[in-house]
Amino acid sequence: QRLPVDSIIAASERALKGDACNSTAWENVARGWQQKVDTLKSIDAFIGGLACDERNSSRRMAIAQLLRQMKQYQRAADLLDAGLKVVPGDQQLLDLKTRVCIEGSIWKCAVSGLMAQAQHDSALLKDTSFLKTAIGAAQQAPDTQAFLALTAAAVRNFPTNQAFLKTRGAAFEM
Repeated sequence: QRLPVDSIIAASERALKGDACNSTAWENVARGWQQKVDTLKSIDAFIGGLACDERNSSRRMAIAQLLRQMKQYQRAADLLDAGLKVVPGDQQLLDLKTRVCIEGSIWKCAVSGLMAQAQHDSALLKDTSFLKTAIGAAQQAPDTQAFLALTAAAVRNFPTNQAFLKTRGAAFEM
């Protein structure tokens, strides 16, 4: 406990060679790198510890938020995708994945997240702000199938909205 940070990191890494799922060792490594102000190595250690507890969605989301703050959008999206494979349909993971992908301008990822959200919650297709976001992401991707599906939902739910009607026409032209 009184050793320098480098010694604690080294001892914890030796402990991990004996037991790769030693959560205390992973925590010591991660906190050590945080003390040394190396956030990316700290995040790598947190991810290493997460490999032993894949169902821990709250920890996964916290790590993804750290990656998002570091502008590591693709890594955050990949981490959240891995969580969605373990816990399919987790709404919080889907929301964060979509936010990360939009913020990082990873449009195909954003479209897949938005479409998954729409599949799990059909009420979203009656929300104009959700539809505008999803249609914009589909245009940026460009994902013609999603663009057609989203504009069809928009016109079906808002038949008198001129903007949605024009966007539907643009989808057909595309």
